[in-house]
Formats: sequence, C-alpha cells, structure tokens
Amino acid sequence: MSEAYEVKPYKATLYHGSTKPIKHFDPSKGGGRFGDGLYLAEKDWADFYSKGGRQGAGHKLKDEIGYLYEFEIKTNKALYIHDEYEFASEVADKIEEAEEAVYNWGDPLKANPYFVEYATDWAGADVIVFDPKESDVLTPIKQIVVIDKSAIKSWQPFNRAEASFKQKVNAYVLAALKRIVAGVDDTDSEKDYDKEYPKAGSKVDGREVGDEIPNQDSISSTFTDYKILPGIREISMKDWGTPNQYFYAKNDLDRSKELAEEIKNSNWIAPLIIADEGGEPYILEGGHRYVALYYLDAKSFPAMVVISHDD
Repeated sequence: MSEAYEVKPYKATLYHGSTKPIKHFDPSKGGGRFGDGLYLAEKDWADFYSKGGRQGAGHKLKDEIGYLYEFEIKTNKALYIHDEYEFASEVADKIEEAEEAVYNWGDPLKANPYFVEYATDWAGADVIVFDPKESDVLTPIKQIVVIDKSAIKSWQPFNRAEASFKQKVNAYVLAALKRIVAGVDDTDSEKDYDKEYPKAGSKVDGREVGDEIPNQDSISSTFTDYKILPGIREISMKDWGTPNQYFYAKNDLDRSKELAEEIKNSNWIAPLIIADEGGEPYILEGGHRYVALYYLDAKSFPAMVVISHDD
C-alpha cells in the first residue's frame, strides 16, 4: 500500500451542514469535488457550511443559522488519503478518464472527481477520509465522504440550543466541583473581579447599553470550564490597542468606521464579550465594536466578562 493512502476501519460522529432542510440522505445522489457521496465534517466546519460558508476567502455567510445534522459513521473499510497529489497520480494510473483529464490539463488534481470511483472499484471502500499528514491548502480540513449508506449507522437533526444548554450545564457543574475541591470561595473571588471589572450602569461612557449580547455561543465553543461574571462590566479602553492590532483588511476597518457612525448617531452600544485566561484579558467577541469606539475616542466600553478555568 502506498504511503499516500491506506484502507482501515473508521468510526466517528460527524456532521453535515446545509442552508436548506434535508429529509433524506442518499450518498449515491450527492455530488462534490471528489465524486458522488455524502460529504461530512467535524461540527465547527459543518456549522460554517450551514450558514452558506465555503472553503476559500471572501465567501459571505448568510444571516440564517441553517441546518445541522449529526451522523454516526462506522465501517471496516475506509480509504484514508494522506497525500492528495500522490493519490491523484495513483487514480490517474488506474482510471482512463482520470488519466486523460490529467494529461489534457497538465494537473494531477484533475483526477480528483474520480476519487470516489477509485475508492469503490479499486479499494472496495465505503468511506473516504481525507486525513493529510501535513496541512493542505486544497483540503485544509479533515473531510469525510460517505460512499455507501451502509456506513451510516444513524443520523438525526442536531439541536443546537439543547447541545449548548447541556454543554453550559456540564461546564458549570465541573467548574463548581473543581472550586469546591480547591477550597475556593466564590464570593471572595467575585469581589476580587469586581475591582478589576467594575459593574456597569445603564450607560457606559455616556452611551446606552443594549440588553442583548451578540454571539454568546462563542463562549461554550471556546471554553470548557468557565465562569461568567454576573452583570455587565465597564472596561477601560486603556491598553487595549489600536485598530491595526485587530484588523489588517481594509473592509474590516471600513466596516468599523461605518459602525462608529452608527454608534455616534444612536448613542447605543451592544456589550462586547471579554475573556480572561489566567489574568490575561482579550476580546472574544466585538472586535469591530471596539475599533469603532476607538475611532470615537471612547473612554470605556460595556462587556460580559468570562473567566476561563481551562488548564
């Protein structure tokens, strides 16, 4: 067997993201870069796809959340591809149409659409697992293509709200147990944080503070063991850096300038989310709002503060 690929058992929980609801999944009717099949990925990437995202820069995500589906995959014959270029050459050697495509274009990766055909006819595989030994620009994520539906042991729509709630509850319980074992007094620790992150009023630096805090899902997706300080905190703008420390792209800076005008006209700001890891705070969500306030010469901003207890 070539070092570019190998056939071995595979078992995993994977996800499929779609901007539209799907009632039935049939690998033989799916299509993609490597041939017909059901394309799956890890949850973060599937969630990205569910919002209309695609690999490559500049693709605008949709405002809708989209649909996410969870799959249990198990097979004794999965074709693991470790080197896409070398494997493409192997495919071109075995499949005449792939060889012609490579010859006509002078590009080994023109054999890619025949990967599923090779996996089925030459390797007898039910699943293709793209697992590059080194980071690959063309296939930067661990992507899975299910060829035969027998490899799908079960599937169901993924309930984001329920999963997020369970994750938060589990993290809270785990954090509480750790603090009990360590003998930490939460009341005293909160008092300490109140000094560093004082509670905000209904206005911060003269601006009305919004009730809604955008993108709170980022907290549970970033941390496992954490604590959210009660209430909104007022954070000084001092020592948080300049716009170019947050964004290099012109469109991000332009967006921040537009947002600055909106904030100036409305005199209203939605709280940011600040994460504190071992006493090192940083902006988890709200970079554009911070830069907009920087342009407005703001003295402070409102934020939810998350204290990470992750190791």
